[in-house]
Amino acid sequence: MSNDNDEGLGGKFWLGFIAVAIGCFFGGILVFIFIGNAWARWGFLGMFLLLAAISLAIGWVVDRRREKRYASLGDA
Repeated sequence: MSNDNDEGLGGKFWLGFIAVAIGCFFGGILVFIFIGNAWARWGFLGMFLLLAAISLAIGWVVDRRREKRYASLGDA
């Protein structure tokens, strides 16, 4: 007796995969346009400082969220 269930991943998975891939493509284009405009307007140093400020802000938000989550766990 063979238990061959070779249905694959299914159409829903592939549609979701394609949707995420297209979203990443357009998101990447927007990031490159944003970085290119910052470089053209402010030069390399200005672009670098802008990206550093954005990265620091994202890191600060993530750190605050994790700090609150771990504080709510109490002493273990």
